[in-house]
Amino acid sequence: MVPQDRWQPQNRVKVCQYQDCGASFGFFSSKFNCHRCGIVLCSTCATTKTVIPRYYNDQAVIVCQRCFQVVERYKERGPSAAGYLIHSGAVSSTPARNSPVPATQSTPAPVSPGAAQHYATEVPSTPTIPQKKPVLDHSRTLITDSDLHALQDIIQTLQKALAEEQKTSAALAAANRTDLHNLTEENTALKNALNLLQQQQQHNEQANTQHHDSSQLLQQRS
Repeated sequence: MVPQDRWQPQNRVKVCQYQDCGASFGFFSSKFNCHRCGIVLCSTCATTKTVIPRYYNDQAVIVCQRCFQVVERYKERGPSAAGYLIHSGAVSSTPARNSPVPATQSTPAPVSPGAAQHYATEVPSTPTIPQKKPVLDHSRTLITDSDLHALQDIIQTLQKALAEEQKTSAALAAANRTDLHNLTEENTALKNALNLLQQQQQHNEQANTQHHDSSQLLQQRS
């Protein structure tokens, strides 16, 4: 079980993370988390629900198909495995060997059924539970090779998602650098155009001044 605070954040995932699904999330797409491994699922992959024993108050929750198979194998194996349940017949109801024997049994005389019942109520029985140790041993062997393979698949899926996220971040950073470079070039071009316009304006002002001086000179001569 992956703790809920370590589930994949839905706002950082762009595509469905279940194996080879890869469905893209749009603006109105719904996202779901698998309640066992925490990966983000699309609405199609999130249709599977099951009860995870000892979690979520035994309510059916959304799981990916891989975790569903693991949980179902666990539930099928648990009740049928040896030592998983202690049956009432396993508890002995006979007196222990070192229990005190009533004095009336020291004679070879036959004992009546009423007396036998009376002695049975007086002699304390010591119940033994020989299958208790197998229960503890069984609890230590619940993890199988299939569970390990499923966990490895989950780890690989999370690593793939992380690599895709890093790739996307790198692409966005490169695009931002390109936009910044283009803006810088545009700014430089605008500055150069402004300088040319200022120079042209100065040239026009000088030409107008010379023309005005020439006109005054002609008027004085005339």
